Amino acid sequence: MYMLDHCPYQVETIGDAYMIVSGLPERNGTRHVKEIGGVALNILTSVLTFTIPHQPHRQLAIRIGIPPKYTRKVNWM
Repeated sequence: MYMLDHCPYQVETIGDAYMIVSGLPERNGTRHVKEIGGVALNILTSVLTFTIPHQPHRQLAIRIGIPPKYTRKVNWM
């Protein structure tokens, strides 16, 4: 597991996928979905602007998912 600096996230690789969790090892209350959503948007932005050096005409593909079980518990306001 790799802990991102100054962030309440942990990242673990599973095959060719990454699993990111919020609130470990320090709890962050009920901010999990907001924190994970922010990381997901940052990753998406990076992927959309990334150029593959040896194939500049191709774009990376990415799939991001957040289980709906957790998104219902968020107050987005």
